[in-house]
Amino acid sequence: MCDDYGMPPLAQIFIYVKSLPTKVCLSFLAFTLAIYIALIAFQAAILTLVIPQEFTLHYFYLNVNSPNLSSMFFNHFMHNPWSISHMTENILAFLFLSVMLFIAAVIVLPASGCSLPKHFFPAIFLVYAVGLPFALSGISIWAGRIFGKMLVSGFSGFNFALLGLLFFLMLFWGYTRILKEQPANPLSPYKLLFGAIFMIGLVIAAIMLDLKNPNVCIFAHLGGFLLGLLIPAMVGIVLVSERMKQKVGFSLFLIAVLVACAGFWVVL
Repeated sequence: MCDDYGMPPLAQIFIYVKSLPTKVCLSFLAFTLAIYIALIAFQAAILTLVIPQEFTLHYFYLNVNSPNLSSMFFNHFMHNPWSISHMTENILAFLFLSVMLFIAAVIVLPASGCSLPKHFFPAIFLVYAVGLPFALSGISIWAGRIFGKMLVSGFSGFNFALLGLLFFLMLFWGYTRILKEQPANPLSPYKLLFGAIFMIGLVIAAIMLDLKNPNVCIFAHLGGFLLGLLIPAMVGIVLVSERMKQKVGFSLFLIAVLVACAGFWVVL
């Protein structure tokens, strides 16, 4: 549950920050740094031809006309070798979103008295690592064939999924707060619903602004954002469900969505 007055005052947040174990901050720093170094090292190996160019083109770049499982996974972790800004922008966005997620999940939510299910973030990471790459690639293949884009690569789809996760945490905080305020303000749920629809609509509109940009796979961005909202919601329901049938049902629903996104292009 959350404080009656919503977001705790800054002084309360600072007190909570001081109470955080050092290992929590160090773990976040190590995890983020490990991903950052891995992306840089992977790109460096491609640029310096430690990984042969033909191998990169066949197994890492996603060719929408002849995709394979390897390229559907690895294309998200490499960037256009002829565009330094491509990787720089994605890396900076990843670092910014990582910090915002840390603040939201480790500081603001606990300081407000809002608790996430146990093992929530390990489960999210597992789904993001195993299922999300293929789902985003399936969307990219479908969109690439429609809009005539042949090669796809980049971490931006994951960044939009992280943005979706951040939105989910914000909505979770708002919903938990409203549960406590509802007796005094019965219109609160409707205000939250309106605000959520409005903010999500703004993000979708911002994504669609790149529709005419041939260098941007906007449907992968859109899919990443929407899946970034759906995945934590489904994972949270699975973790808090007490009945095994519910856990299995929602797990199968999430798997079906990811598989449908990954393979929808096959039937077109």
